[in-house]
Amino acid sequence: MDSIERCVSLDSVDTNVLRKWCSAWLDLTHTDSVLLERLKTPDASPNLFLRRGLWEAAVVSYGRVGPSHQRRKIDLDALFLASGDSGASDFHNVISKWRHGHVTHRADTAFETVDALLSVDATLEMGSQPCPSRAC
Repeated sequence: MDSIERCVSLDSVDTNVLRKWCSAWLDLTHTDSVLLERLKTPDASPNLFLRRGLWEAAVVSYGRVGPSHQRRKIDLDALFLASGDSGASDFHNVISKWRHGHVTHRADTAFETVDALLSVDATLEMGSQPCPSRAC
């Protein structure tokens, strides 16, 4: 008898809840694995985008654990309570804000601002240097 013959498909309500929690667990495991890889990656200039990519992948993966209006509707409050960490819910909210406000939408200026600056060398006379672009 091979392993396929020993598998049984379950379809009760409790099984559906278990399926959803297993799916959430896979997202949490993925998040943990990605963060571990980031931790092992040296914090050096050549790794800037690799480390940022790993961080954003972890945030997106973790974000899938949260409440969904479509498929996975799980009780995160029960998970936070079971963790025994009184700050778990607040931490989740911070990560969710990071995900929605910056990683996936770049909408929240609390996480990133970009300034454009122009530096002019006052010692140069107008027209004394050839212009490197056609915009001059």
